[in-house]
Amino acid sequence: MRLSKGWMIAGAALGLLISIGIQTYSMLLLGRIASLVVFLFWPFGFLAGFYFPTAPLVLPAILGNAVLFGTVAAIFRSRLLLLLVALVVVAWWATPPSDRRLTKRFSQSRSVLQHVVDTANWDSGIVRITATQVEAADGKIYEINDASTVLTNARWREYREQLLTLNMTEIAFGHEKSGEVFVFARTPKLGMFRSSYGYLYCPGIWDRTIYFVACSQFNDSQDSHAYRYQRLDRNWYIYETFEPQQIE
Repeated sequence: MRLSKGWMIAGAALGLLISIGIQTYSMLLLGRIASLVVFLFWPFGFLAGFYFPTAPLVLPAILGNAVLFGTVAAIFRSRLLLLLVALVVVAWWATPPSDRRLTKRFSQSRSVLQHVVDTANWDSGIVRITATQVEAADGKIYEINDASTVLTNARWREYREQLLTLNMTEIAFGHEKSGEVFVFARTPKLGMFRSSYGYLYCPGIWDRTIYFVACSQFNDSQDSHAYRYQRLDRNWYIYETFEPQQIE
């Protein structure tokens, strides 16, 4: 197969620009870039750990991206544009909404979220609710046809309407009614990449064991490879956990 030198140079330049742009964005703390996005557009940077800009592998990772994009461009030529479009679509499909968007939704739907918390104590035997399942505290999962044995149809319909309004898919309550309330959704699973994201309510008085770290510490924000969170007000956070870390 004959490689196109012109496409190789153009692809290498694009690979350089992408990796330098991602690195600069993260160094300037302009926002968080999803790991999946880094993996798709700068795989060498993902493997090198792009969150650590002083790491000695950053420069080789940048050069590696140039070589990778140059090679791909030389092979695919004009079809490189289709490949880039496909990567953008996959990244958009498999990444959660931005923190800015979640914060805006919180401001618009604060009363709905608070109502979920206020009514959580009424259903003390429930630990998780979705549009199709209800999970009880004893671990039993009830489907649509038999959920009415633990939750009235009217209450379940109300929860489903709240999830629809909030554009989320699940509601979960802290272990042994410790007080946390999670309203969240999950990104599509793409290889090893998947996360749960949404809103977390932490009780005002921590008189019982609190499971999720945001509720047991007093930090306004934290970001790690397993989870991240950011306080919205005294009791509310936006959060994201990454597989295999789960909120259960």
